[in-house]
Amino acid sequence: MNVFLLLGLFAAGGLALQTTIVWLAARVCHLDRSSWWRAALVVVIRGVIGTGLTALMLATDVEREWLALTGLVAVDAIVTFWLIGRVIGGTRRKQASAWALNLVAGTTAGIAFATAFTMCLEGFTWVNSSMTPNIRGYHVVEVLPNGNHLIHAANFPGAGRSIPPGESSGAIVAETYEYREVPRPAVHTHSADRFLCNKTKFPERWDASVVEFSNEPTFKSVKRLVGLPGERIEIRDGAARVNGERLTPPARLGPIRYEADLYGPREVILGPDEYFVLGDNTNRSSDSRWRGPVKRDQIVGTADLIYWPPARWRYRP
Repeated sequence: MNVFLLLGLFAAGGLALQTTIVWLAARVCHLDRSSWWRAALVVVIRGVIGTGLTALMLATDVEREWLALTGLVAVDAIVTFWLIGRVIGGTRRKQASAWALNLVAGTTAGIAFATAFTMCLEGFTWVNSSMTPNIRGYHVVEVLPNGNHLIHAANFPGAGRSIPPGESSGAIVAETYEYREVPRPAVHTHSADRFLCNKTKFPERWDASVVEFSNEPTFKSVKRLVGLPGERIEIRDGAARVNGERLTPPARLGPIRYEADLYGPREVILGPDEYFVLGDNTNRSSDSRWRGPVKRDQIVGTADLIYWPPARWRYRP
């Protein structure tokens, strides 16, 4: 299913669910102005404030997101209590009862709603440079004399295995896919892309996909689906070839240049349930060239939409 349709359905469903809970809480506690539209107003204002605070949290690149999320929940609870009094009215005691009832019912419904949401869509942050420049990890952007942009990979917050600043590190020109070895930057200036994985849609060729390699089943990677079941895959002269014919990536992806792995097989013939995946930046990617193909049940879904930061919004990156 299309990611925008899913988001629209969940947004409408969430609004209706939250409004109904606030309205029922106000009715049960006999508040003065317990109409459905007033309950909807409470929910909309809560949503606007919550969205603004979430955007602020993402923009400040908070490392301990669980702590920030706890703060968001606390702020939401305070705002909800205030809005119930201002919009729906009633005595303080009735307002407190309605707030408590809404908190209990809303938390229960919220857990069920979140479970349903994550069965269809899941947010990911890809922190490294294996999918650069289409899906970027923590990085630094250098504007070159010709106007092109060199994307320097940078260490991500809390990285256990990082390259010391100043040591040789990979960078890639966004417009041409030219790979360069440059000194590792001391700190990142741009955060990693955050994207939604659409679990209801199986990826097509050239879609960025969330996969689980068999030798690391608890870790989810992001790679591009290149080879389909039964095909003979070869990487030669900067391109992936299927059954001897050179593949041309879609224009939206730019001039991807695939490098062969000198230590891997020159040619792979995929089985009836095998798929070949590659990183866009094959100079710095752990993918099917040496990890081997993935099976259908190892493909979680399609990386459909980069939603943060706003300047990096992309559909089907």
